[in-house]
Amino acid sequence: MHEFVTVDSRTGRPADDSTSYAFALRRLAYRLPPLFAPWLAESGKYSLPPAGGAAAGLAGGALSVKSPRKGDVYLVEPGYDLKTQTVELSAEAVERLPSVSWYVDGVLVAEAPWPYTASWPLSPGAHVVEARSGGAESPPVNFTVR
Repeated sequence: MHEFVTVDSRTGRPADDSTSYAFALRRLAYRLPPLFAPWLAESGKYSLPPAGGAAAGLAGGALSVKSPRKGDVYLVEPGYDLKTQTVELSAEAVERLPSVSWYVDGVLVAEAPWPYTASWPLSPGAHVVEARSGGAESPPVNFTVR
């Protein structure tokens, strides 16, 4: 579905009562399920979060790691270049954020604009992943690579 919306040209977010007329921009926006977020980002089309927020059920400004999931186990395939074996890091947020910082084991590994996805090369061991943006932080997610 698509609709015309008024956007604050400084932030790219829907305009509100505090948006000056000088910064109000009318544009076509798409409202599609999260499944289409990568396509929308690649195509450069402006989109609105799904009804109820991008991640319904999360507290305002909250982040949630969608992938990997708690307890996931990844296997390093012998015979394949380790550089080509990765896990997708994916997050969702209640509000559209400029970008998400990905931390694995406390180390910054990627900065990802919306739709907040990045790849991380597999490394054997137990790991903890977190997504952060501004003051928002996801709960830590534990996963294992064998």
